[in-house]
Amino acid sequence: MKCNEAEFLWPDSFQQIPLHDAEFQLICQWLYQAAGIRLAANKKALVTSRLNGRLRELQLPSFRRYYELISNAQDTLAASERQRAIDLLTTNETFFFGKTVTSVLFGKRYYRGFVDNTSNAGVLPAPPVRKLIP
Repeated sequence: MKCNEAEFLWPDSFQQIPLHDAEFQLICQWLYQAAGIRLAANKKALVTSRLNGRLRELQLPSFRRYYELISNAQDTLAASERQRAIDLLTTNETFFFGKTVTSVLFGKRYYRGFVDNTSNAGVLPAPPVRKLIP
């Protein structure tokens, strides 16, 4: 049976709750106060996609209600939700092993037989799997 796109209704779990400009500004101000992170205006789609699931899970009808929840400093139950909002809105990246100099120094310090191969335009060979030297 072929489904006509016009007849197909998405389940409620797929419906996006709209993020209005005023709500986006409130969330941006809150994130700056809570974590010192400024979001550019072009990050509205990111905020919408990352927080929509929480709004559905908490059965909140709007981003304003979510903002009211996370910005209520007296509510100790909202503390965990504030941390969750920060986790959802931030991207944590670690470049420790992605940096060539760090990889070389780490390899020379901890791996016996590490070969410094700089002829591969900054790409290091995988260090041999050996016992770490204390």
